[in-house]
Amino acid sequence: MENLEIRALDYIKKNNMITKGDNILIGVSGGADSVSLLMVLYALKETLDINLYVCHVNHGIRCDAGSDAQYVEKLCKERNIPFYLIEEDVPAIANEKKLTEEEAGRIVRYEAFKKNLDSVGGGKIAIAHNQNDVAETMLLNLFRGSGITGAVGIRPVRDNIIRPLLFASRTDIENYLKDLNISFCTDSTNLEDDHARNRIRHNILPYASSDINSRAVEHLYSSAESIQKAADFISVCADKALSECMREYSIKDTDSIELDIEIFNKNAAIVKETAILKVFEMLTPHRKDISKVHVMSVLDLIESRNGTKKIDLPYNLVAIRQYNKLFIRQNGAENQNNLKEIILDASKDCIIDIEGYGELSITHLECRMGQNIPDAQYTKWFDYDKIQTILKLRKRQTGDYMTLGDDQKKKSLKKFMIDEKIPASIRDDLYVLADGSHIVWVPGYRISSFYKISENTRNIIQINIQTWA
Repeated sequence: MENLEIRALDYIKKNNMITKGDNILIGVSGGADSVSLLMVLYALKETLDINLYVCHVNHGIRCDAGSDAQYVEKLCKERNIPFYLIEEDVPAIANEKKLTEEEAGRIVRYEAFKKNLDSVGGGKIAIAHNQNDVAETMLLNLFRGSGITGAVGIRPVRDNIIRPLLFASRTDIENYLKDLNISFCTDSTNLEDDHARNRIRHNILPYASSDINSRAVEHLYSSAESIQKAADFISVCADKALSECMREYSIKDTDSIELDIEIFNKNAAIVKETAILKVFEMLTPHRKDISKVHVMSVLDLIESRNGTKKIDLPYNLVAIRQYNKLFIRQNGAENQNNLKEIILDASKDCIIDIEGYGELSITHLECRMGQNIPDAQYTKWFDYDKIQTILKLRKRQTGDYMTLGDDQKKKSLKKFMIDEKIPASIRDDLYVLADGSHIVWVPGYRISSFYKISENTRNIIQINIQTWA
């Protein structure tokens, strides 16, 4: 058994990549990396007791790509390995979906791998990434400002995707094929410097290896492994942080996520950065244009203390801070459906611009004899000292109630809306002013008698609402 095959077997076992009897679909382009992966897994086929399949994707970019497919098919036929050929027009797909050809090609490949794996009854997809790919990805992500998550590089196992040669350098791989006297194809597009990854591959890494440290690639790979362990721990902390500060309805809402800033800010800075990245991942399948600068801009927004602020983000995302709440959503989504709850700082006079709703002002007054209490539909006075929790402007919730009449009899908000003949079609869209589950005011309708001004009132809070609706 060749040295690379022994090392691959150890790496596969160490990372629990393969189970006895697994179907393994290998993505083989015809290049040195993927041909080596095919040869290694073929050599280990009996030892691992696995079934091999090969999928080759012609991206429709090069005129000579057909010869690569023929070469891979020949390798498979000589070893009695089922071969699947997928042909797609990646440039057209990239243009249609407004992606780079690199992004579109990746999507096409993995869709092809998944489809063909399903056709053989499921299993694992084997990809030929190696140490050099880790180093390239790590540097590319760091240059783009991705932070610790990007520094991880490439994982050996992700879902049902395995990378049995991730430990090996490109030199190891080419020497292995040379010893076996196995040729491979050269993709002419990989020789060009049109893409950032190719520029790192052809210029930066060779310079680092020749002029800084001959083991530069190996050291980058080792660093990525260490950073991965740290990132995994931080990721667990970030999941816990989000579970504590992200409202349940937001998790189910693919267009908008809401965070409680006060709870969120209790976490360490690196945990908050990772949590914001996770929020981005929930809202968009793409990450290429999401960098640390965008994460930091959201964290800066969180630190802002003045009313409502908004920033635009890649992939048509927008972040909105409304006092103690942060909303990250797809731009253009209906604001009233997304801004479920607005925290009101009732301790001081202020004017709050509420996106998608209108303007709310809070004024504090001293109670004096003979004052005329306003009876305007959207301006009300309340006994400030009776407010028991933080005031919120929100949609109705189960358990909401009001107190009505001199005897302050409780009535459910639902029953109140029915008695007031509020149309059922708009009840879920109305905002209410809430003190916990006790509804202080249904703007445009009545206030709870509990909060009315009385002879015992000492401090008054006046709230005025000017809606855009």
